[in-house]
Amino acid sequence: MPELDFETKDLLHQLQEDGLITRREREVIIKLFTTPSRTEAARRLGIERGSFNHLIYKLVTDHVLIRIRKNELVLNSDPSSIKRNASYALPPPEEIPLVMSDAERKWMIENYDSTKRTQAARALKRSKYDINRMALALKLDRKN
Repeated sequence: MPELDFETKDLLHQLQEDGLITRREREVIIKLFTTPSRTEAARRLGIERGSFNHLIYKLVTDHVLIRIRKNELVLNSDPSSIKRNASYALPPPEEIPLVMSDAERKWMIENYDSTKRTQAARALKRSKYDINRMALALKLDRKN
């Protein structure tokens, strides 16, 4: 079983410290270079081969790994050429400020029942989402 050389280990550690790869991606890269096949590497990591290949594909498209030939990959030694986004998830939408009239506030205080939000939405001609936000703002309900 081949061992990683010191330079590769150091580069992997530096990439992880800089936030360019995660701890799990570091483990995947280490198994990729130290096991004879991708199937064996996936088995040792406890994941399916397809998931392992997808992680490798993602690392190649982000230029963490460079493809030399069909089944030959090397670690990119230039961190400035790595194109990683900080997060793959979309940021949550901005919360629109809740505007509530005095009549709506009065109606909510007198008539709100948490089991009948649909009726409250119909009576005030607002969405159920707005009714929930109004109830939270007036402390008539609480967030789970």
